[in-house]
Amino acid sequence: MEATDAARATSFSRLWVLPAGNCDTHALQALAQDNVRTLFEQLKQQYDFIIIDGPAVLPVTDGLLIGQHVDGVVYAVLTDVSRAPDVHAAQQKMAPLGVRTLGAVVLGA
Repeated sequence: MEATDAARATSFSRLWVLPAGNCDTHALQALAQDNVRTLFEQLKQQYDFIIIDGPAVLPVTDGLLIGQHVDGVVYAVLTDVSRAPDVHAAQQKMAPLGVRTLGAVVLGA
């Protein structure tokens, strides 16, 4: 099965969604495999833009594993929830992996 076989059309022209499926230990192990790079390369050849809604960086490793394959990250900062030291810590965890910070979006303001 190709990655594009799992993509689903939406009601918007030229917008496709690739559902995440279930999160379990098998999914986490799959993210850590070398063939994930190949998957992202295939997707980049098929689509103009790829936007991934990933998990929080600090509590789980998924974001770090996915972050190694993206062109940049936009952090979602929640008003009255996210704290500046935590946002900075998340960026500091991504930086050594070569992940470029594009900015942040403040939600709930």
